[in-house]
Amino acid sequence: MNYLELAWLAGLMEGEGCFAFGTSPKITISMTDKDVMEKAALLMVAPCRRINRPTITGKDVFRAELYGNPAIVLMEKLLPFMGERRSTKIREVLSAAATRRGKAVGERAGPSKLTELQAKDILERWNTGAASQSQMAKEYGVSQEAIGYLVNGHTWKHIHATLTPRK
Repeated sequence: MNYLELAWLAGLMEGEGCFAFGTSPKITISMTDKDVMEKAALLMVAPCRRINRPTITGKDVFRAELYGNPAIVLMEKLLPFMGERRSTKIREVLSAAATRRGKAVGERAGPSKLTELQAKDILERWNTGAASQSQMAKEYGVSQEAIGYLVNGHTWKHIHATLTPRK
């Protein structure tokens, strides 16, 4: 991202961005202008998705979110451009991120609906053939896609390393 793009993104974030720390540092931006959101998401290197709730005017809302270490890096780049209120919030998030213990993985890496214990149980059951993805999705109240991402090694990689793969 060049200086001009960073300045543009900072201006947009100053007005529409949200900086937070829940289980992980997080940057969120939402608006109804799809083209602006797609550009912001591209600069953030974050997916832009439509939220399934249109505004009162009937317009779709688009959101981009960035979590974890990529959010920290972007906050550090944006900080010099931000006003007092946003700068204070970014510093709070960066401070919270600096005091967290260990790498943000699993439950602490973002908006996980599963706990680490549940993820381990799912992987063990999947590896032994004890349950199907659809059964476990229903049982744990998540989508079958989320279970697929887990069992195929796209998420919770630190748990995968401790288990014997499915035969």
